[in-house]
Amino acid sequence: MRNRLVAVGAATVVLAGLGGVATGDASSQGVKGRKAAQALVAAKPFQAQSLRAAATYLGVKPGQLRRQLAGTSLAAIANATPGKSAAGLKQAILDALAARLDKAVSAGRITADQRASRVAVAEARADKLIARVWPQPVLKRLSKLVGRITVAETAKALKLTQRQVREQARGTSLSAFITSKGSSPATVKAAAVARFDARLDKLVAKNRLSQANADASLAKLGERVDQALARTRAA
Repeated sequence: MRNRLVAVGAATVVLAGLGGVATGDASSQGVKGRKAAQALVAAKPFQAQSLRAAATYLGVKPGQLRRQLAGTSLAAIANATPGKSAAGLKQAILDALAARLDKAVSAGRITADQRASRVAVAEARADKLIARVWPQPVLKRLSKLVGRITVAETAKALKLTQRQVREQARGTSLSAFITSKGSSPATVKAAAVARFDARLDKLVAKNRLSQANADASLAKLGERVDQALARTRAA
């Protein structure tokens, strides 16, 4: 029974966080827990709602905007969109929030003072969200394959097995090893980059990656192939 009461109490804290209303008296620990829950549930809705407002402002679907965000920021996308700007995007996000808060005030869920407080907090949060550079999961995933693919293309160019390449290139770089065998590191790089290019093209064709992000990722992957070729391998 006690465990069930504890679970009900925890659920009440989460529901209070979702509604933005604290209910009842609580111990110091309970208050801290409720504030943490409120912060957790408040952060994600703001981001999700802001991205929807941003997509509407930019004239794209939310899913398309998320794909465009890889490796860049909302501010950069807005400034690169004809007739749009980062300042206009921020205002669109704040206007959408204000409209939601106005409905909450009308419904009696929050007071006018609470509305004003949330709008003030949202100003700084919107600035951070718009300026944030989003991660590139595709680039991160493909970067892990650079070493393996570079060795594979080296082996193919020299007509060796990958194991032979790893053994014979110890204590030197792949670039020096390739040159010593009468082949060209540039040829190996081109072959490795072509493999990454083919993978990125498939993601673009499936609408899982924008062409701009694919091009940027390919350029960075080319740099990492250069690093893999130049790195001195353990003896």
